[in-house]
Amino acid sequence: MIGRLETREQQTRIALVIWISVTIGICIYGGMTDWSRSVTGAYATGGQAWVDGVNVFANSSSELHGFLYLPQSAMLWAPLTMLPGDLADPLWRVITIGLFAFGCWRFFRVAEARVEAPMILLMTALTIPAALSGMRNGQSTLPMTGTMLLGCASLMSGHWWRATAWLMLALVFKPLAIALVLVAWVVYPPMWWRLPIGLIAFLLTPFLAAAPGYVVEFYGGFLAKAAAKTQPGLSEEADTFFAADISALIRFLGITLSEGVLLALRLAAAGATLGLSWWSLKRHGVIAGSLLTASWCLIWLVLFNPATENNTYAAVAPIIAIFAVLSLETGRPVLGGILCAMPILIAVNYELTKFVTPGQTEWLCSLVTLIFAVYLALVTLGAIRRPWTRSEVDKRPPA
Repeated sequence: MIGRLETREQQTRIALVIWISVTIGICIYGGMTDWSRSVTGAYATGGQAWVDGVNVFANSSSELHGFLYLPQSAMLWAPLTMLPGDLADPLWRVITIGLFAFGCWRFFRVAEARVEAPMILLMTALTIPAALSGMRNGQSTLPMTGTMLLGCASLMSGHWWRATAWLMLALVFKPLAIALVLVAWVVYPPMWWRLPIGLIAFLLTPFLAAAPGYVVEFYGGFLAKAAAKTQPGLSEEADTFFAADISALIRFLGITLSEGVLLALRLAAAGATLGLSWWSLKRHGVIAGSLLTASWCLIWLVLFNPATENNTYAAVAPIIAIFAVLSLETGRPVLGGILCAMPILIAVNYELTKFVTPGQTEWLCSLVTLIFAVYLALVTLGAIRRPWTRSEVDKRPPA
């Protein structure tokens, strides 16, 4: 048993206060620093381009940073660009942190139900530190993660259209959510026809708000910039993006792999993600299987996406937190302690690596996540006891 408050309601109220306090704190900090540590300018650029009907990808061949999203993202940001600058940023934080918190809450409640014990407070405490940097910067990774978790929660309960809606919203925030969309389409039979309908509606929506030629140009610009973002050698160029996916760990180990080999590795990992998700549902049932499926998709998203940053690893923090607290609750303190350390390492990765390995600060998060993936594979394949199952000693009736 882990130390905790007596009831689920008490823990939920305190966790809610923590989320609200963090959101307010982020907004106050942003206002005091004039939102100097923020990426929302890139989103606002896309929203303003949509309002003005101009090509936001005109300089994509030379400028690989900035707006790299679908037209639906620009449509989402368009109303925010009409607000004063000192309102758009805090409102965006409220929306994004709120969706992330809501998705975490739904999954934390699922984890609690597996062992019939209140654990939401510790899971919240383990999740938030790894997400603070993304909250401060206003990155879309957090709402994308939240809506992906909400989509999986709807899959657990058999609310197929609700799941479709959440997954489409995840794509609005970041097209990376397509990983979960494709996996859900394959492994959940009720989604075989619902998700194609959802995707068609998703892709056609911009045509209702802008000229067809402009929308087609927008889609084309997005595809071209996405391809340019992952050009060979980009991560080694000065003053450009440094990937923090598994390739960063490979480089740190002194191993040189060609872009073709890395692509093959990513595709193989995508196939493994699909296979492990299918096996998760088959072996562990829809509730635990969906928890594992969400975990596998988020792991692939951070480890095998060449656009991953250190901040992106906030996406796996709530999943690791769930398995950490479940392990503690079911009588595995050593394993639980190791897992608890993982989101903390993700949270302090830059501060730690800039002293330990100066100039190489992108490898720690991928190493931590890879170790967690190995553990999760053992759980998925049934090689070790499931974290939501108590030991036989725990099950014995009191003398």
